[in-house]
Amino acid sequence: MMLALIEAVFYVTLRVPNMIISMGIVMVYEAVSGLLNNGLGVNFFANDTEYTQKLLRMNQFPLIYILLIVVMAVTWFLLYKTKFGYDTRSLGANAKLAVNAGVNEKKNIILTYVLVGALLGCAAMLSACSSKVEPANNLSSTALMFGSMAPVLIGLFLGGFTNMPWGIFVGALGMEVFTYGLNAFGIDSSIQTIVTGVVLALIMAYINDGARIVQMVKQLFGHKSKAVS
Repeated sequence: MMLALIEAVFYVTLRVPNMIISMGIVMVYEAVSGLLNNGLGVNFFANDTEYTQKLLRMNQFPLIYILLIVVMAVTWFLLYKTKFGYDTRSLGANAKLAVNAGVNEKKNIILTYVLVGALLGCAAMLSACSSKVEPANNLSSTALMFGSMAPVLIGLFLGGFTNMPWGIFVGALGMEVFTYGLNAFGIDSSIQTIVTGVVLALIMAYINDGARIVQMVKQLFGHKSKAVS
């Protein structure tokens, strides 16, 4: 949560695109992680057997599902039943109009980063409970960052039909099924990255200008059907 707060301060202060800030902060955090504990990473399983079994329970049924339900419920409440949630969604819809209406943009950005940091903390806890945490290097953590973008983008799209926490959950589940399918077909990891990037680009294009894309597709297939007839 503190690391996310630091990133929020940089974003609010420098006012550069979020993606650039995120990439720069990731590089700094990777360098710092290599210095901690002499670059050996973190291994919670080097303790006694009883402690290891307690750690493993956090990543197993039923605790992991209880944590999932609690996280989704809290996130839904914050986004749809609080002033913070209304301000966040209004900024997402039209930032300039929301600011003119009195929404404190900087405060909302910082609170959003803090919320995201808390959610990442939950994910990091589950990750540490399942395997040894190795220090990242050579921007290897960006693969995790870009892999998490697809569920978020899908969640933003599905948020127009349902609530955002549920949409992100469905997006994450769908991307996992998609990845397992690629693995089942024996597709190389580099090809998987390319395919994931193409899917991300298509999703972003549809979110930004879906009506135009649908019209182009209809025109394309309409011309083909006429040519066949």
